[in-house]
Amino acid sequence: AFRENCPGTGCPATLRTEVRGPDGQFRRYHFGALYEVNEGQLLTLEEGYLSGGTPVILRTTTTEYVDNGAIGTLPFPDTVGSDMQPLTDDMATSALRPVTRTSVAQQGRTFTWEANGFDTRARPQRVTRSSNVSGNPSRTETTTYHDNTAKWVLGQVAQVACVAPTTALPAGCGAAGTVMSETTYHATWALPLVKKRFGQTVETLGWNTTATVASGQRGTLHTVTDGRGYTLTLTDWHRGVPRHIKHPGTPEAPGGATQSAVVNDRGEITAVTD
Repeated sequence: AFRENCPGTGCPATLRTEVRGPDGQFRRYHFGALYEVNEGQLLTLEEGYLSGGTPVILRTTTTEYVDNGAIGTLPFPDTVGSDMQPLTDDMATSALRPVTRTSVAQQGRTFTWEANGFDTRARPQRVTRSSNVSGNPSRTETTTYHDNTAKWVLGQVAQVACVAPTTALPAGCGAAGTVMSETTYHATWALPLVKKRFGQTVETLGWNTTATVASGQRGTLHTVTDGRGYTLTLTDWHRGVPRHIKHPGTPEAPGGATQSAVVNDRGEITAVTD
């Protein structure tokens, strides 16, 4: 609908789609319907079940997006690319309008995610999570991204830090904030190498970056080492499945137990040998 052609309440601002599943599940989607305003944006999602054919809503999720009027004050561009069809709605095809707020209402409680800042690629850098449960808790986080433009890999999460409130852990983030998770990536291949949680290493990943492309092994996961230093080795990948796995040593098998699999060309495991 064209907003200028809809005086008063003459045209609906949303379109509604209902999905009724064979198992009694129910979903109702509300999409924006105003040309060059919100066309195609998912505004509300209602979820529940059917009782005698009547929907019973258990959860409602509402989503808000960057308003057109805010473009120009934010660090990212208005559009990404262009639509070759001159009469189509740019809002639905090329406009860059990231989510600014999401609220989930369920069983009398509301859980809210709100973006407080974006980077030049329209990704949220600072968000606040809150709810109306007892004490009205909230937490503000900052996110740092890793981009490898040489490999066309964007948006890998490098670090998530809790920065507010600054009260003591565990209720708050501490006076200096707390890094909750962080991941380092291979400088050339943009593959994750080390994953940490609250400063402790959770796993270290090793990748096969030297095999020939023709071998089918280039870029496959080779080792997974947990936080205690135990290493799992995976080799001979076929159709996305490792055909040989060596487990870390144990008192029963100091050299590490092994498993081998037969994988067909559909990626299905047809046999496993311990």
